[in-house]
Amino acid sequence: MKYNTIIPPFELIRFVDMNKVQAKEYFDWFISQIDNRINYLHSYIIDDGKDIVFDYSVESLIPLWEWYENHISYRELSVDEIESRKNKYPKWMENYISNKDISFETFKISLDIAIYFAEVIVRNNPEISWGYFTKPKNRISVNEPTLLGFVCDKDLNPRVIVNTCTRRSGREKNKNRLYDIYYVWMEYIDKDCC
Repeated sequence: MKYNTIIPPFELIRFVDMNKVQAKEYFDWFISQIDNRINYLHSYIIDDGKDIVFDYSVESLIPLWEWYENHISYRELSVDEIESRKNKYPKWMENYISNKDISFETFKISLDIAIYFAEVIVRNNPEISWGYFTKPKNRISVNEPTLLGFVCDKDLNPRVIVNTCTRRSGREKNKNRLYDIYYVWMEYIDKDCC
């Protein structure tokens, strides 16, 4: 069963290359798609034979991640892709460069799981909201929809979080992985942790 990904109605460029107008246009469009993407993910899971309640509770992250872990797939990297990765890192890191990566199908599903994860945070923590920032340009997640409102000017990029968790689950499954990450980030709400 093929998973349809989120596609903007305009040409998508790298976030770091966007100007302020493009970042706002992307952000406004992205926010307008949140409910559609969550509903699509939920329908896809039901069609796959699993009925997970999407009630935006923190606990709902457990069955969602458990289902997802069983759908993570990989693809073999080409020789050129492996060489390209090796050229980006020091020689001593060569042994740590994998010859596989998550599949595009897995990546597409992970984008919507990231949206749901973010919405669980937003709906359970009124001080947190979707937003974006346009500078400094060298900051990770510049121009990309992220969650803002954490202490110490921290922002949470749900896409990056889910991607990292996906890679960890590829090595060792843990149905509580996303649930646990939620509570890691709760440490950065209304606390003096800077």
